[in-house]
Amino acid sequence: MDRKVSKNNILNEVVKCISHFYMEKDKEKFPAEIFVYNEQDKLILIILDGKNNIDFNFEKKPIEDTVTAIVEKDLLTGVYNKYYFKEKLVQIICDAEKKKKSIALFFIDFDKFKEINDTMGHEIGDLIIKETASRLKSTLSSKCILGRYGGDEFIVLAYPLLDKEEAYYIGKKIIEAFESPCIVEGYNIYLTVSVGIAIYPEHGENKSQLLKNADIAMYYAKEEKDRENKIKFFTEEMEKKVAEKFQIQNQMKDAVKNGEIQIYYQPIISIESGKLESAEALARWNSKTLGWILPEKFISIAEETGQMNYFGEYLLKRICQDIKRWESLGLNIVPIAVNISVKQLENKKFGDMVKKIIKRYKIDTKYIEFEITESVSTGDINIIQKNINKLKEIGIKISMDDFGTGYSSLEMLLNLHVDKIKIDKVFIERIGKERDEKIIMTIIQMARALGMKVVAEGVETKQQLDFLRNLNCELGQGYFWSKPMNSSDFKKYLIKNFNNCETKG
Repeated sequence: MDRKVSKNNILNEVVKCISHFYMEKDKEKFPAEIFVYNEQDKLILIILDGKNNIDFNFEKKPIEDTVTAIVEKDLLTGVYNKYYFKEKLVQIICDAEKKKKSIALFFIDFDKFKEINDTMGHEIGDLIIKETASRLKSTLSSKCILGRYGGDEFIVLAYPLLDKEEAYYIGKKIIEAFESPCIVEGYNIYLTVSVGIAIYPEHGENKSQLLKNADIAMYYAKEEKDRENKIKFFTEEMEKKVAEKFQIQNQMKDAVKNGEIQIYYQPIISIESGKLESAEALARWNSKTLGWILPEKFISIAEETGQMNYFGEYLLKRICQDIKRWESLGLNIVPIAVNISVKQLENKKFGDMVKKIIKRYKIDTKYIEFEITESVSTGDINIIQKNINKLKEIGIKISMDDFGTGYSSLEMLLNLHVDKIKIDKVFIERIGKERDEKIIMTIIQMARALGMKVVAEGVETKQQLDFLRNLNCELGQGYFWSKPMNSSDFKKYLIKNFNNCETKG
């Protein structure tokens, strides 16, 4: 039986069954007694034929209890279901309003539960959900009402609430309930819990506001890695950020269509000669309604919402168009480094899509490089490796961006056939500190031993440049030479660079 059950659902099913039975009996009218009960998620209807005096001894009270359970309880866990919980919440809000009392609403989620279902199967997943409900019931006090919201999400209502400290204490007890593993079918399963809390009336005066705001707080709790910080109270700042994220997500496709996304280019310079060697392409979004949006905001949202493939394809086309334009002017073209995300590399069609675009615009592959970050180690490495191999086959070089800040290993660098390492600017900023200088020195020596070039990012001072030159670092990028430029200004930069080369020649 559908778990989204209500009294109306049951009545509708009863009417259907009676109608069918009536047709089967050749539309013969007869007195009947009807019983409804639930058995293994199925709605069972028994019709007793009173005309033939069939004597069927059936206790009504258990049947009534079962029907009540169908309406009120979650069939898997036995706790209140989402719909009945909402009814209770409305009733308690009315009572709290009259008595001037506070309520705490907790939104509870188990992190990465999907991975358990994917690796161990849904049957084990269901057993774990039953265990989590059991632990929550034994943890919560009598003033708490527990419901299952769906999947691995639970909701708790605490009433009457003394103060925020009590709400935090309840949240902490929920977290502590899962410090020991859930033992299911011989498996020890460790679960991490995220708890979002909304308080009535401070964070909402009705059911919808409280549920929404507790959910928002839970979303922020999930982003915390430290177990102690995985309890969050709702704040207005959280709501603003969620609203902003929704706006960015909602406007992204229109921004592409309306030409709001611009490509900026930052030169990469030979430290030895001072000549332009290549450039990095950077996406910038000047929204008509939101103003300038930082790339770290909209890129991460594009990844989360599944828009990165569409967005990345658009950027690559724009970059190819710029290269063809500069080429038509007879300028000396330099390789353009394009950032690609894990989500793009996990797309099985990514390599073929790149080939198609390059062929369409007739771009020499020596003018395109791709920059990946160390986060590729968290993706599907088999698909990523196949895509990178396809790119290498057609002559595209690969750089490892932000090197030293992630989780990469030497094995990954070698398996992905990286041509270039970009030292993250956090290390360059600390030139002058012995420990950081040793890290830079080690990276350069390692790269040289592996036959890779090195780019130092974020170079801003002569002191930094001199240090890098003494280490024979080949390439640099940063404000010392130039800020990122829009396509028009970079074209002028290329013309100036071309003219300088002509003069020196």
